[in-house]
Amino acid sequence: MQNRTQEKNRIHKILQDANIKLTTFVSDVFGVSGRALIESMVNGEVLEAEDVRKMVKTQLKNKVPQLIEALNGRLRLLYRRMIKRHLDHLRYMEKEIQE
Repeated sequence: MQNRTQEKNRIHKILQDANIKLTTFVSDVFGVSGRALIESMVNGEVLEAEDVRKMVKTQLKNKVPQLIEALNGRLRLLYRRMIKRHLDHLRYMEKEIQE
């Protein structure tokens, strides 16, 4: 459980370093909506308003313009690779915890 938290903190740190202020609008960055947004950024997708609207759930649909602005930070290839590795490890640990 502690390692899982450390991985989440590492991802938060990388997002902050990249000037991506996702936590300002998304209370749980590792919830369904937050993970979808992070995955799309890691994959290098250009996020348009309609795409973001499809990814987010519930009250976040009202915050799409703010989310687009928060996601405007530049996520360099190095950051994307680092986040991907941390996400992969996080998913592995969550699977192990479930089992």
